[in-house]
Amino acid sequence: MTGGGLFHRLYLRFLAALALAIGLLLPIVHLAQLRALEGWQIDLKDQAAWLAHDLAPDADLPALAADWSRHHHHLRLSLFDAASTPVADSEPDDPPPELERAKLRGRRGYVGGAAERPGGGWVVLTRPSGGAFPRGYTAEFTGAMVAALVLVALLLYPFVRSLGTAFSRMTEVAGEVAAGNYGRSVGIERKDELGDLIAAFDRMSHRLADADRLQTRLLHDVSHELRSPLGRIQALAETLERHPEETAACVRGIEDEVALLGRLTEDLLDAARLESEPVAASLRALDLRVWTEETLSRLGATVRARGVAWSTRLPETSARVTGDPQRLAQAVANLVDNSLAALDGREGGRIEVRVEAGETEWRVEVEDDGPGIPPADLPHVFRRFYRVQEDRSRHSGGVGLGLSLVRAIVEAHGGTVSLESRPGAGTVARLRLPRDAA
Repeated sequence: MTGGGLFHRLYLRFLAALALAIGLLLPIVHLAQLRALEGWQIDLKDQAAWLAHDLAPDADLPALAADWSRHHHHLRLSLFDAASTPVADSEPDDPPPELERAKLRGRRGYVGGAAERPGGGWVVLTRPSGGAFPRGYTAEFTGAMVAALVLVALLLYPFVRSLGTAFSRMTEVAGEVAAGNYGRSVGIERKDELGDLIAAFDRMSHRLADADRLQTRLLHDVSHELRSPLGRIQALAETLERHPEETAACVRGIEDEVALLGRLTEDLLDAARLESEPVAASLRALDLRVWTEETLSRLGATVRARGVAWSTRLPETSARVTGDPQRLAQAVANLVDNSLAALDGREGGRIEVRVEAGETEWRVEVEDDGPGIPPADLPHVFRRFYRVQEDRSRHSGGVGLGLSLVRAIVEAHGGTVSLESRPGAGTVARLRLPRDAA
């Protein structure tokens, strides 16, 4: 912790405030002691006046002093004649108190009160002034306060130092993250609110690193996906120039590549729209059965044209749901396209779409009897540009954005998407959406 650190300054100011409080406490305690001594002196003076008034002129003063000594251990009785000479004392072994000072404030270390006897002489009562506060209070109390100040300083310093170290480390790592070095961790574990803050900061740093890696991967994949069809178009154009007799084949190839670029561009635009335009702005009430019939009638014509068997199961009754009809239709269409790509034009293939409505949610299942997805690939199929078979033609296998768009659309509606697949047994995609997407 540097000398100019925030917690170091707060620590020093706290100690200074504590020292100031102790410094103010000392005169307050001293004044309280003086007030107590003044009260004692008044009481002693009143008692001395009472004794002087009741003391008979011919009283046996030594006997009285001896008897007083047996019954009063902390209060001394001293008797003086008219000439201020001591004649009796309850503590004869100690020097007698100074009468003139006892009349006023009492001598040092004592507080006392004096009263004149009606027949002449004085009655003096004294007691040690240390009873109002520990004897030698100035040195002892000051020493205790200084010791307390040192103890507080020693107890607080490790805590303050740990706070300063943690925030200094966070500042250092935050600077590195701000400079683009994502994924750095503070590396300090604490079981308090600061520990929660450090853990949240570390999670943020790692998520920024993940986002940076995904962005880099996205740029790499997009450039690769655009470069590949453009390179093939260039090759077909050169072939067309050198071999005019292959014009028809080259033109068909160029058209296919342009169509592929169009699909890729459209998918990228869809992904960008989902991130920039919230789906909630397009939500409206839908009749689920009507929407299902309209969506599946369009998809069925495409599937049957590919020689694939097509079957559907619609909701038994009408149900009102909320959602973006175009986005939801796009999600189902992407799942059907994914199944068609898996069948890869194989005649005799089958695709079935089932739509059901529950009390709180509605479900869509798209099932095919294609080759299925290997278990190792299932956790990754929703990633952008991920394809189960990297060597499959982009024209038949797509560009790897379909399932990622499906997940984005479904999650924007507050739902979930999952895949169940076994190699050689086909694949089932399941969408679960709340009836009230708001």
